[in-house]
Amino acid sequence: MTGEGSSSASAAWEGRFIGRTRDKGSVTALLASHATVTIWGPAGMGKTRLAREILALHAQNGAWTRFVDLSLARDADDICARVGAALGVDASTSRGGEDATDRIGHALAQRRTPLLVLDNFEQVVEHAHGTVDAWARAAPEARILVTSRERLRLAREASHELLPLGLPEENGAPSEAVELFIERVRALEPGYVVAPTSAASVASLVQKLEGIPLVIELAAARVGILGVEGLLARLPGRLDLLARGTRDSSPRQATLRGAIAWSWDLLLEPERAALAQAAIFRGGFTLEAAEAILSVAAPSVLEAIQSLRDRSLLTSVQTTEGIRFGMYESIRAFAEERLEASGSLEETASRHAGYYLSLATARRSGGVATLRVLASEHDNVMAVADRALADASIVGKVRALEAIVALEPVRAARESCLARVTALTRVIDAAHDTEVAPALLAEALRARGAALRTANEHAAARLDFERALTLARSARDVALEGAVLAEEGVLHHELRALDVAELQYEAALRIHRALGDCRAEGRTLANLSALSHDRGDFDLAREGYRRAIGIFVDVNDARLEGIHSMNLAVLEQEHGDERTAAALYGRAKDLLEAQGERRLLAITLGNLGSFHHARGQLHEAEASFARAVEVLGDVGDRRSEAMCLARLAGVRAALGEEGSAERTFELAERRAAGMTDPVPLAAIDLCRGFVDLMRAAQATSAADRAHHEHAVEERILRARREGELALAARSDDVRLTQRLLEQSLARLRRGEAPEAALDDAALVVGPDAAFFRPPGGAWHDLRERLAARRILDALVRHHRDRRTAGLTPDDLWREGWPGERVGASAQANRLNVTLAYLRKSGLRPHLRHDAGAYAIDPALRVQAIVTPPASFLASREG
Repeated sequence: MTGEGSSSASAAWEGRFIGRTRDKGSVTALLASHATVTIWGPAGMGKTRLAREILALHAQNGAWTRFVDLSLARDADDICARVGAALGVDASTSRGGEDATDRIGHALAQRRTPLLVLDNFEQVVEHAHGTVDAWARAAPEARILVTSRERLRLAREASHELLPLGLPEENGAPSEAVELFIERVRALEPGYVVAPTSAASVASLVQKLEGIPLVIELAAARVGILGVEGLLARLPGRLDLLARGTRDSSPRQATLRGAIAWSWDLLLEPERAALAQAAIFRGGFTLEAAEAILSVAAPSVLEAIQSLRDRSLLTSVQTTEGIRFGMYESIRAFAEERLEASGSLEETASRHAGYYLSLATARRSGGVATLRVLASEHDNVMAVADRALADASIVGKVRALEAIVALEPVRAARESCLARVTALTRVIDAAHDTEVAPALLAEALRARGAALRTANEHAAARLDFERALTLARSARDVALEGAVLAEEGVLHHELRALDVAELQYEAALRIHRALGDCRAEGRTLANLSALSHDRGDFDLAREGYRRAIGIFVDVNDARLEGIHSMNLAVLEQEHGDERTAAALYGRAKDLLEAQGERRLLAITLGNLGSFHHARGQLHEAEASFARAVEVLGDVGDRRSEAMCLARLAGVRAALGEEGSAERTFELAERRAAGMTDPVPLAAIDLCRGFVDLMRAAQATSAADRAHHEHAVEERILRARREGELALAARSDDVRLTQRLLEQSLARLRRGEAPEAALDDAALVVGPDAAFFRPPGGAWHDLRERLAARRILDALVRHHRDRRTAGLTPDDLWREGWPGERVGASAQANRLNVTLAYLRKSGLRPHLRHDAGAYAIDPALRVQAIVTPPASFLASREG
């Protein structure tokens, strides 16, 4: 049973209780071992609603329960009066030396396992010791559950911070936040349905609303007028937008601004100043940054931050670099209003810019650890740039240029080429006709040139590098001159002007060594090694890669170690040392993934795909290429994307998927269109040879087979003839593809598959399941057993697609006997006979039958091959 009702918005919009399973479990567990438990969190997080749900569960289990709303209480007498009324205790006078607090404690002690809920305690927390703590001491068996925007800080208190509802994930699984949004909209618009085309917008909306229940409920009230897209468009003004609750909501929760103002009014003046100024931050901040930027009266910034965190107006999270503080966007918007009203916005922004520009400039040339710190401050540095660009003064333009240049190492790892070029062009153009330091402008041009080069805009990149080199020399900045020479070397390397690239690399290397810049020396040495690799001088390239990797280990640069471990892996693969190549690929993948290097990780995955292809692991190759293509498209690396698409198409051809291969080749050709670099075009042409191989393997006449084999030979010869030098001698990418094509052609002519590459623990399957070998078993020829072949092929495709639901008997019938109609009994009999044959052929341990559906064990590796291996041919002859 309950005492006083709640006037909160959560109670007004009672509805169905959604989610919070973990929160209920955690709070219930705390109540089992602690006399006092506080559910704390910011405005609108659903504290009252959760407390009511837990109270109801206790009441259902026979516990004595009371709910007391303290939102109007202002002192200890108010607390006692309201709790006393709920318990039936006279709390107005003292009798016999026993005051109201004692009488309430005595009344609680008389009850068997009582649960008392005290709602909205934040404005009277200073009285918690004299009331809540006293009752917990007087009634050890009692449990007191408190909701508050601030922890009580009692010795006997356990606290549970209530965080936002679960948000949508990329896999499209249902989320608590979306479920609440739909529930609240339907309460107002009963016919509301989320159309498939609107699902992404709803997910985006609740993400931007941060999963806070009150904010979601207030937004839901606007859907009937604005729609989801309209809400998204107006969210920058969320405090005014979300200002219409239900009529029976309390004033402090009827609007978003009112809910936050309730917390603001409870703050002391230094705390208000700290909260308002903290609105200047973007993406969180450290205590060090707060102490450098916030200006508050006594006692200290540290105390103010601690108080704001305790009052749930700041969030905190432990990172590898330490604790970072942040704000929910609704609170930040409110605090920003107060900052503007205070007249201290400009002064605070100036301190913010000074601090983050100093940090960014110092960190930009550091190693991985320092770059990680810079990455965590990306949003703050970008905020400096945005504010500076809005300032038409020279100081503003220079600040914007400094900020964007400082961020470039982070942006290069994580953002698209187009985004980088756009941001750099914006600040370079803004600085036009401004007296900017030549070295700073040169840094910006070098960064834009690198982004343009990655986007395959070679002519524009060359102009930027030439201008940057002139400015670096005029500024007598030798280190910058060396960096630009190295970038120009990479440009000419990509354009296959290897002699020019070598001269620039060597000039840069001399500068790096003279300055004692080990990291830059290692990078340029690695580039020279890549040049030797492209020329086919494996010994010189291997020695250079190893020396460079040693330097990166010494300077603790995991990113560069990862990049050039990948390059060395490609070399060892080409040289035939598969074991060393596999270890190096694994090392490179782990290092680059840990550094968040999306583009370079994708290139590594592409090379790993070629490694899998060479070993006959076609499905693994397809998966690696597909992941790589997705990321390379996002970051705008057209050259690498075109190469990866060509290799992916080649694998799909090797798998016998001609239609899919052709579509993928078309995409590759579109990406490569207009490129001056001949390597992607040669790689695409070579990879098309795998389609010719597939057609040769499937040919029904000797003439057709010879025709397609000749087409493969022509592609290989064409790659050798192109240009002044043979492309195969100038690109490891082309050489690897050429070698793989030659080996596949030779195996086809011998009627063999790469026997050594077959995995004994895998299910090995030929094209369209024409033949197969179960793990550890013998070969089986299904060319004369058409239904078994079709069913096995369907099960393999289902396994490859990683679908969760199995194939039903009806599915298998349609696959095995397409278009054929028979009675149910005959259908079941023929299907059972075919499945029994497959089981008897070695698939019994690996063919699952769950809930009436069939599937190959997801843990089993399936290896696809194109041509019959020698052992299969021998088994047929035997």
